[in-house]
Amino acid sequence: MKTRIFLLTLAAFNCMAVRAQIIKIGGSTTLQDAFKSAAEDFKKTHSNNQFIIDEKGSKIGIDSLYENKVDIALTSRPLESGEREKFNSKDSLIEKIIAYDGLMIIVNPQTGIKQLTKDQVGEIFRGKIDNWKVVGGNDIPIRLISRDQFSGTYEYFKVHVMDNCLVSSGALISETSDELLKDVERIKGAIGYIGGYQKTEKVQNVAISVDEGKTFVEPTTENIAGKKYPFIRPLYMLYYKASSAKLNEFISYLYSKKGRSLFIKYGFFDIPALSSL
Repeated sequence: MKTRIFLLTLAAFNCMAVRAQIIKIGGSTTLQDAFKSAAEDFKKTHSNNQFIIDEKGSKIGIDSLYENKVDIALTSRPLESGEREKFNSKDSLIEKIIAYDGLMIIVNPQTGIKQLTKDQVGEIFRGKIDNWKVVGGNDIPIRLISRDQFSGTYEYFKVHVMDNCLVSSGALISETSDELLKDVERIKGAIGYIGGYQKTEKVQNVAISVDEGKTFVEPTTENIAGKKYPFIRPLYMLYYKASSAKLNEFISYLYSKKGRSLFIKYGFFDIPALSSL
């Protein structure tokens, strides 16, 4: 009788294990902290769900979704035409905007810089300007900090700030947003760029002018929400239509009032506020 009870218990345990599901998420480091918190909060009421979140950059997330290595890809840039064509040959792809943020230019406070024109930022990152005194700062060599080529943040910066020019080969490459922020904090003369959700108390956020220095706009919450800041971008979540049944409850949570408040807590902007961009 004891053996029979044990077998029934084991069968019940195995049945529960079968019902448990793992949701794999990969891609943008910009969204990693918000999604980790969302997953933990979601599991409080959906204990049968487990999450694996691997943040290695938007391009790797997109490639991983194409190769069926993840269920959800996070990206801080839209799909490129070649990527979209690849996905068109497979199952129907669902592409949703999950939030917005502002791309901020940040510098080490010892640079003495508080504002730059868009053209000056481009010249600095192309290596044309190599000392801060040239643009009104202290007499300190400029140290470039950039994201790698797999980063959606790098791609946005290259297109919208650099006008499709490449960052100088002399730049120090940071693999994640957190790593880049720490590099700018510790390196005298450093300049970099990050998503607007980051906590930046130890660096200087740079006000930007896109009208040749007539007006400078700081990357404040008010200026981004009011669409005054020039570098505002949508952030995306991609998944296959065939995965909808598996993902529906989690995705519904992300777009619920509770889910939206979590993204706002992390410094992102909600979809209705900037949906006309």
